[in-house]
Amino acid sequence: MIEIVTNKQISSGKKETQQLEKMVIRSEGKQYADILRTIKSSVDIDKVGIKIKSIKKTTKGDVMLEIQGGADKAEALKRGILNKSQGTRVEMKNKEETFYVTGIDGDVDRQEIENVLRQNHGNQNATVTARTGTAKELLKKAKINRPNQHGNQNATVTARTGTAKELLKKAKIKIGWTMCVVRPRVNIVRCFRCLEFGHYKQDCQGEDNKDVCLKCGKRNHRAKDCTGENFCLVCNQEGHRADQTRCPNFRRLIREKTKQQTNMIGVKKLQAGGLYGKKQSSRQI
Repeated sequence: MIEIVTNKQISSGKKETQQLEKMVIRSEGKQYADILRTIKSSVDIDKVGIKIKSIKKTTKGDVMLEIQGGADKAEALKRGILNKSQGTRVEMKNKEETFYVTGIDGDVDRQEIENVLRQNHGNQNATVTARTGTAKELLKKAKINRPNQHGNQNATVTARTGTAKELLKKAKIKIGWTMCVVRPRVNIVRCFRCLEFGHYKQDCQGEDNKDVCLKCGKRNHRAKDCTGENFCLVCNQEGHRADQTRCPNFRRLIREKTKQQTNMIGVKKLQAGGLYGKKQSSRQI
């Protein structure tokens, strides 16, 4: 099989960075040297402008290539190998990231969302390559979640890591008539022993609340059998359950981690109601 790990940034000690694609190539019945010889006879890398950073032998005897120049160069090399090398297997498994697009008009469908996101990708050469399939691979899928109380839609988008980072840096993208917020997906760790956030069960030093009802906060019965009022044991407030994402403590952690992640990729801070504001959908994970 072939594995391509996308958008790994290679630092040279200077401010310049290059995208590195990692490709593993195998051919049934052939040894490492034979596979390498076949690859080299299939593609003239100097002619097509492909630069190979390194060539390595995997533990299974396959050939691993590290290719400089990003996804387009890797695609060109793959096509060249497949076109002239019978029996050679070239498959891709891209490193991906998931992010959210919020505030989408209610009449916008999934295809329109995907088209706009591809057009807004920072690498314009990649978005034009419909003939090679690169644009399709840069953005894997967009799933529309149920509309919120205002009729707006939110989309969960999965894309290659480099594509996701480029779109997140934009912070806002116009889809339909509306400027929609693009924000990272964040994961909040939760302990199912004490029900608090920020640590796992094996690291817990708090009170054992495994027998606490998640609906009313009382012990010795299950939430599905509960007839009491909603009460959150985590924030000690009525009106919501301990396992609901509307919990103020949970939403605070979401905003903090979202801000941290967006700062890491250089996203500019938006006004309240935007990237970190309270008007965001409550379902954050």
